[in-house]
Amino acid sequence: MMMPDMNYRKAIDSPGASGLTCSYDGHPRVVPKIWRGFAMAVVERVKSGSKYEDMFKFSRLVKVDNWIYSSNTAGRNYKTREMSEDVRKQAHQALDNLEGALGGLGAKLSDTVRFHIAVATPADLEPVLEVIAERVGGNDPAHTIAIGPMPHPEMKLEIALIAYLRDPATPDIETKVAV
Repeated sequence: MMMPDMNYRKAIDSPGASGLTCSYDGHPRVVPKIWRGFAMAVVERVKSGSKYEDMFKFSRLVKVDNWIYSSNTAGRNYKTREMSEDVRKQAHQALDNLEGALGGLGAKLSDTVRFHIAVATPADLEPVLEVIAERVGGNDPAHTIAIGPMPHPEMKLEIALIAYLRDPATPDIETKVAV
């Protein structure tokens, strides 16, 4: 067993210590703040470059421990600013946007445990669900669905997610219940 170096021990023992780096296994880490005897989680905010993130002060993703929360994400290509009129193409683009942001944290769409799907019309729902099913594979995350007007007339959907980074060697468990 490797012992933490003295900087790590000092950081852990210092009341209110935070932001210090240590290396007890060869990989530098930020030491979480110790508050009332508990290690506080480091919060990581991911910016994707959307002008709206700066204008309206939000992050594309926020990671707390192994949990990752996304903002609503539209099917707009943020590099070209283009948005297809086709709902399936918008769904793929929204998932591409989310997948790119997740990749920055070492996560994948298959780490998603919950989707929040908002579509403009009932007719848009099934194509969006088909695209999501195609993209997440056998993950089967929970869904919340809302149908109603979008903020801009060209928008047909917004997708948000919650993901959890877990040990890939630990299998998911599927439980069947009667409802």
